[in-house]
Amino acid sequence: MEKQHRQEAVYQNTRRDFPPRDVEGKQAQTCYNCGGTYPHQGRPCPAAGKTCHNCSKTGHFGRVCKSEQKPISRKPRMPQDQYKSKANKLNALNQNRQQQPLSTEPTVQGEPEVSDSDSNEDIFAVSRAKKVKQPPMTKLKINGVKVEFLIDTGASVNILTQKDYEFLCTNSNDQISLRKTKTRIYAFGSSEPVELKGKFEVLVD
Repeated sequence: MEKQHRQEAVYQNTRRDFPPRDVEGKQAQTCYNCGGTYPHQGRPCPAAGKTCHNCSKTGHFGRVCKSEQKPISRKPRMPQDQYKSKANKLNALNQNRQQQPLSTEPTVQGEPEVSDSDSNEDIFAVSRAKKVKQPPMTKLKINGVKVEFLIDTGASVNILTQKDYEFLCTNSNDQISLRKTKTRIYAFGSSEPVELKGKFEVLVD
């Protein structure tokens, strides 16, 4: 009886906690690729074919990546002056200081008049480009007077030059009153608004 107690005491003193083992009796380890338990019990490693977000290599996750984290590189921005010059060349904008464009806001019969507000509008062409052989042009009747316009599908407003405005006022049967406007118009690629003389409302056919 005393011998049996001694054997149990020796067994308790020499007992240790071993790490978990799999079904085959092998000692479980940590996978160097996914960080989970290895082996994977007959299934492929979850990190197989995956790209590490730290080193951009495949086959392991970022949480177990041993490579040093690389700083994120950002593409330098184009200087503002260079951007403006490039935009002006692409759109072939030929602005004439002697012919200042006028903002027109045509109304259609049956539609209510919209009040003026501090708004920004965009235009993609100010005048006819010299290098363009045949720009898209059309003629519209403004108060019964035919005026030639350059078609600009990207513009949100219609504009007239000083010359066209004077021609319209001279030949129109109805009086055209020019009013002040707070609307700012920007040509494509430009940060400076186009100088406006005012706005007027007319019937366009």
